[in-house]
Amino acid sequence: MGQMIGWQGLVTAAVWTALIVVPIQKAPARQTASQRAPVQPSRSEEARLLKLFAEDNLRKDALDPMSVLYRGEQVSPQELSSLFTDEMDRRQLDSAQQSLKALNSIRRYRLSEERQISYDIFRRDKLEQIAWLRPDIRALTAVRPLNHFSGLHVEFPSLMASDGAMRYASAADYHRAQALNRAFVTVLDNATAAFRRGIGSGITESQLTVRNMISQLDALLAQDIGTSPFTSPVRSFSPAVAETERVALRAAPSRIANSTSARPIPRVRASGRTATLLIWISSLVIAIGTAARSSRPGPSRCRSRPAPHAARS
Repeated sequence: MGQMIGWQGLVTAAVWTALIVVPIQKAPARQTASQRAPVQPSRSEEARLLKLFAEDNLRKDALDPMSVLYRGEQVSPQELSSLFTDEMDRRQLDSAQQSLKALNSIRRYRLSEERQISYDIFRRDKLEQIAWLRPDIRALTAVRPLNHFSGLHVEFPSLMASDGAMRYASAADYHRAQALNRAFVTVLDNATAAFRRGIGSGITESQLTVRNMISQLDALLAQDIGTSPFTSPVRSFSPAVAETERVALRAAPSRIANSTSARPIPRVRASGRTATLLIWISSLVIAIGTAARSSRPGPSRCRSRPAPHAARS
């Protein structure tokens, strides 16, 4: 754990060094005197820029499922389950490089002053994203997927609760939510594998950070079934959900729990708090599934308490 002292500072310094060097190497050629003279903005060039922004946003949604979920929009289980994987990082890098290449083909001096500012900000963002996805930087960041300030272990329960970002207006919405809950199991597996790689390479979070994460998981697991964010959607239904559908939806958590709780908790050879965290991450879904099997839907709406699973300190 002591090896984590100064890691964040080293990572940040390395990224900013890359950002200082890369723009010098990649900056467009110096404008000629005729180019510096006032020119009429080109509508076609500005249209190309706006099209690039739109295409980049579309790819960004596919590569950042959590942001889409926060907006209350639909996310596929496949996209969610790709979090914390090398494949996702490669796709993000490819997307940023593709956008930067397209941006460099746009003649900046033919844009209006406002669009030139947008051009510069977008270019800076892509260069920064590429710098953070360098292999030497990812070796320090990808192996630390969660911390006590952010991570699915504190965000996902509140998102999937009945009063969260997920919509529960129809039976189809419930089925989509159940598919995401299953994908969440894979995400936790990905995070566990990343932590294991970090233990192997000697890159881990600090002991304080890990203790705080375990406390956050303890708070989530300590909730009784009447206040669990994971079971809150089946305790109250929209009038649009038929009674026959409600019976099936109430039984669904048990089916998920049966498939989840049968999975063994992985052995952890490392010692200390980081190893304990791996066990907690793996057992979190098992504990939630066990609680879901014993749930009994109440007659009234019972909202989940946000404090335990939204703790940030």
